Amino acid sequence: MIRLIAIVDLDFGLSKNRSIPWSFLEDRRLFYAKTKNSVLAMGKNTFLETEEMPLKERMHCVISSELSLKHNGGDLSAKFQPNVQIFRTLPEVCAKHGDFWLIGGAKLYNYALEKNLVDYALITQVHQRHNADTFLTYFHLEKFSRKILEKNDRYSVSEFLR
Repeated sequence: MIRLIAIVDLDFGLSKNRSIPWSFLEDRRLFYAKTKNSVLAMGKNTFLETEEMPLKERMHCVISSELSLKHNGGDLSAKFQPNVQIFRTLPEVCAKHGDFWLIGGAKLYNYALEKNLVDYALITQVHQRHNADTFLTYFHLEKFSRKILEKNDRYSVSEFLR
């Protein structure tokens, strides 16, 4: 099962200038609780630009066309073994790990949704606009049934089931 987990703004914006312009402790707790002891799939930039990576108690599948984690002139691939695996494409991750959480970035989210690879999505939506420059393509989620799990003045959490 491929599950997607994301936090977006009112316009389904994911980030601005390659960073998330908001932070909710509740969303971080939800993310950690849902993904603990799981396989995570992500793009190379998501892995390299998230300070906490690699996360404890998780296997990381990083998608990189170079099959490396080159950053600032060095290759970090060996540093993160054995809980980081590198793949060239998302279908390669699917072939090796049939059950995982897709955690970013926008290109992978939208590719997986467009190709009907996602079975379940857990999305926190911040009730603000942040002038984002990358977006989750919402119309792909219209094929799913939606259930609101939590809603308050600041954000809502919904699950989308195929």
